Amino acid sequence: MRGTDPAVTRAALSDILTRLKARKIAVLLCGMVAPPNYGSDYANRFNAIYPDLAKAFDVPLYPFFLDGVAAEKKLNQADGIHPTAEGVDRIVKNILPSVEALLGTISGQRS
Repeated sequence: MRGTDPAVTRAALSDILTRLKARKIAVLLCGMVAPPNYGSDYANRFNAIYPDLAKAFDVPLYPFFLDGVAAEKKLNQADGIHPTAEGVDRIVKNILPSVEALLGTISGQRS
């Protein structure tokens, strides 16, 4: 994220999704939100990337990878950005239903 132009991020993710779709690889797109210190214009452009791409590529979206972890001091390292082991456990617990749903659709396609 690091202040990269959202257009660059969007293009890179679009390229990745295009390549995965071409290889028929199932995708769960895991979103991120811009930190508030980047300003509202940046946040609006960045925060639209993941929902837009999920719709355009018809892939499921887990809206915010750090849901329930971001801004929770005890779940992040001293840098306030990277999750602790407990934070990672929370991420896994939160995202697991979405992963299981994706796996269910994949196994259903193979039956």
